[in-house]
Amino acid sequence: MRTWIVLAALAACTDHANPGGDDDVPPVDANPDVHETSWTGTSHVVHGDGAIYDSTFTFAVDTTTAHNAQLIVQSGQVNITKQPPSSGDCTITIEASHPIGPRDGQLEIDDTDFANPTIVGGQGTTVWLAVYTLVCASGTQTTMMPYAIDWWPLPTTGPTPVVATNAMATITASNPGETGTIMIARDSP
Repeated sequence: MRTWIVLAALAACTDHANPGGDDDVPPVDANPDVHETSWTGTSHVVHGDGAIYDSTFTFAVDTTTAHNAQLIVQSGQVNITKQPPSSGDCTITIEASHPIGPRDGQLEIDDTDFANPTIVGGQGTTVWLAVYTLVCASGTQTTMMPYAIDWWPLPTTGPTPVVATNAMATITASNPGETGTIMIARDSP
């Protein structure tokens, strides 16, 4: 009796199967859906006061929107590689590194030409409660205060679309307070 049930189940499965029997293998798509893509990048931002920020980040498709080409940051790390200048007789040092939180940035892609998509625009800012260390002749103190880093600055004139040749691009974003160089590349598919 069991043999017949198994054979009947196999027959039912093969009624709609392809001749090779590999229904579990998804078809290969020459132009994959944007929902399967992620982009990884780095940024180097020089702030107007001389501070330098270097960051790494990964964007993935925002599945909460109907807009296929809208990506949000998933993870990353911001680093203060040159501290902002101190004033007065004391030296202030700010916590030098912090994770980029989910949704701390966004990226918009036009992938009409999948091999050479256009980066329509991007932006990223991370704010955290940072540890500040104040070193003075009278002693050292620490405190916590909010600190913000624009790891992908918003340009004054708005974003300028950039074609990502072979899915890689270098973008310059400037405003009166900072200038950033962003390098980004598609990871997958």
